[in-house]
Amino acid sequence: MYVAPKFEYWVKRVNITLNAPLSFAHYTFDKALANRSEVYFSSSLNMNWKPNNRFSMTLRGGAGRSPMNLNMIHPGYIVSDYRTFRQGVDDFYNSTSRNISVSFAYKHTRRRVFANAMVMQSWSHLPYTMAQQLHGDYIVYSYADAKSDGENLLAMGNIGKTLDFMRGSANINGSFSRGESHLISENNAVNSVSLGWSVGAKINGTPIKWLSFDYSIDFSNSRLSMNGIENSWLSGMENSLLINIMPHSKWEWRIMGEHYRNELTSGTYKNVFLLDTKLVYKLGKRIELSAMLNNIFNQRSYKYTTYSQLSSFESQRWLRGRELILTITLIK
Repeated sequence: MYVAPKFEYWVKRVNITLNAPLSFAHYTFDKALANRSEVYFSSSLNMNWKPNNRFSMTLRGGAGRSPMNLNMIHPGYIVSDYRTFRQGVDDFYNSTSRNISVSFAYKHTRRRVFANAMVMQSWSHLPYTMAQQLHGDYIVYSYADAKSDGENLLAMGNIGKTLDFMRGSANINGSFSRGESHLISENNAVNSVSLGWSVGAKINGTPIKWLSFDYSIDFSNSRLSMNGIENSWLSGMENSLLINIMPHSKWEWRIMGEHYRNELTSGTYKNVFLLDTKLVYKLGKRIELSAMLNNIFNQRSYKYTTYSQLSSFESQRWLRGRELILTITLIK
């Protein structure tokens, strides 16, 4: 059973909204656990200020109490992947959370400028703590009966402008995140802090009638710290380019390129260049012929390193070699 009351009030150019959903749940576990009844809530207060048609600001705060995932209740182990096992819990837990955020939005239609930004801080409280044990080449995750607090900070922004002279647009974006959590590894308490930031830009347009393009570039950095011991920052860069050429209504030529530069370990980088191209000829309204050449540089692998909880992972993916695909498409 649940109720979801909502209260809204306007004060000049400020809109105040209170959402206060409340629910009641009864759980029957068929003797696996004791039956129980719980009350949950997820209240939030929003204040939106819009002084004019171009600018708006929203301040939001919320708190809630939510149930655990019932799939966590099981006596044995579940295989997550080739090296990870997860052990279930034998009790029922509830978690609480709080969050506060502020966001801004701006638009100038005549000048075709658009921007937005958001900062959010959240806190969580769990009555259990994730535990990690190493057994040979395998990692076993379980849940210890100990309280755990975590917090996350997220900030992001974006600004874009329409480019009328080439019938396109340009965009710049960025983000920053910080997450703190507590785990138990090999019976030792570990406080882990993950940091990451990224910045990127995009531009697209049709400078001439028969040519269009779409280009983007992104830079990123991440780092994991454990009990005050900081690992090295690992960086990454990604370039993406799409060029579309249509010299005639029956012909279309696409060129697609990607470049990845990943830092595997401190000072060690892996560069990968991928290039594909596709030529399309429209023989008629119902018949289309195409030839596509993939992985022109014949790259065979792609590597990158990521952080996850108390570990860093180097992932290597094998790629298909150079290939030519001829296609005939019939449209009814």
